[in-house]
Amino acid sequence: FKATSNSSEAFFTADRGVNPFVLLATTAISVFSALAFYGVPAAIYREGIGYFSNTGGMIAGLLFVIIGYRLWILGKEYGFLTPVDYLRSRYYSEGFGILVATVLILFIVPYVAMQLIAIGDAASVTTNGM
Repeated sequence: FKATSNSSEAFFTADRGVNPFVLLATTAISVFSALAFYGVPAAIYREGIGYFSNTGGMIAGLLFVIIGYRLWILGKEYGFLTPVDYLRSRYYSEGFGILVATVLILFIVPYVAMQLIAIGDAASVTTNGM
């Protein structure tokens, strides 16, 4: 990041100048990648189209529009980089920030593992198990 920007904040947030459509697309891709390609279509096939209305995708998109934009403005104004930065500042509690960081780390591990398993399954299927 030292070669391309002035600070780590500028590097990780792209100087907070990303087009809203690009931001929405990258967020959707990162959140729904393996789940969208493997889990949801299979569940819709098995359970019927009604399953689609129970998925959190619509609610996540709605929350992104309602809450995400406001958090983006606060992050831009106060320099928040992570949810932990915001929550630590909002509730004036370093301990709460550590708790949230721990919970987020614990929940990201199975998600990352699922992504790697899905990539392995996709490679196995496309190469006929070679």
